[in-house]
Amino acid sequence: MDNLDLDINNYTINDLEKFFHLPKKYSANDVENKEYTLREQLLNSGHVDKFFKKDLIHFLDSAKDYI
Repeated sequence: MDNLDLDINNYTINDLEKFFHLPKKYSANDVENKEYTLREQLLNSGHVDKFFKKDLIHFLDSAKDYI
């Protein structure tokens, strides 16, 4: 997990749409649901240490807002 690039400025909207697995036509609700699902999966996986969780949550929230 340490090698993840969590700088939102290094991603395009297209990159983030792929990361969130969004369909070609999506709504704000779709983005909200995908962000929630990704957050839950990553944070509950047991592979993210407690110090990294804050940064990961910030990235997901920023990505959701950016899209």
